[in-house]
Amino acid sequence: MKIKAPAKINASLSIKGEDERGYHYLEMVNLPLDLADEIEIEKSESDQFICNIPSLSNSNDNLCIKALNAFRDAYGINTKYKIILNKNIPSRAGLGGGSSDAASVLKALRKLEGLSISDDELAGLGFAIGADIPFFIYGKPAIVRGFGEIVEPFEMKKPLKILLVKPEEGLDTKQVFSISDLFPKAEADVSSLASELKTYKGQNIESLLKNDLVFPAVSICKCIDRVLIDLHISNLKNSSMSGSGSCCFAICNDDGSLEKTVSELEKKYEFVKITYSLIGGEEDYE
Repeated sequence: MKIKAPAKINASLSIKGEDERGYHYLEMVNLPLDLADEIEIEKSESDQFICNIPSLSNSNDNLCIKALNAFRDAYGINTKYKIILNKNIPSRAGLGGGSSDAASVLKALRKLEGLSISDDELAGLGFAIGADIPFFIYGKPAIVRGFGEIVEPFEMKKPLKILLVKPEEGLDTKQVFSISDLFPKAEADVSSLASELKTYKGQNIESLLKNDLVFPAVSICKCIDRVLIDLHISNLKNSSMSGSGSCCFAICNDDGSLEKTVSELEKKYEFVKITYSLIGGEEDYE
């Protein structure tokens, strides 16, 4: 079986406090993207995990492996699997690639094993592995709350054109969160943003694209600020940073200037790509 594992952007991210363990309560608006990793998974005589990035093939900490082991433990399955992961989503970018890979493995295993498991149940299993995994189980635009376990999908009328720009430097999520309390919060309004995105027709929503992790991320990786300035200079003002960075995004209108902008940005940054948001219901399997 082949399955796609989509990236995501956090169109908005607001920190609402933390618990006694130091884990942060969040409110986010997340959008899945057409940009995706590709996973091939099949039953095998022995477990195998192969990735086009060699360093990931040798890691027992890879979330795909954790997802496979958690699924087998939860449902008493002894089947061995060969998993081939082709990474297209840049790492340390705030695009959720690893979590999406794990979610896609869980969904593929559900289908391959022929088990009647609801998305809610599978999301609960995934949440024990990683906080972003429940969002990817549902695979739709959503308001996400709590630690990532509360997912409220909403309908969008059409996909959005999204420009992604990532500098060479990446960021560690835990490091960015660890200093987030040192910076002011933006008080994002996730409900208003979700309402605007449902019927988006090119309106200015810059004031709603807020991310409480931008300031701490920029304090570690100064070039993020440069990316955001370049997007504004290019008149792409519906822009922000995704997750804990370092990738930034812009919601784009269909006009003739974007191709030239992309060409200029490609001269300066490691990863520049036009993609589209997914509205849900797209076929993930082959």
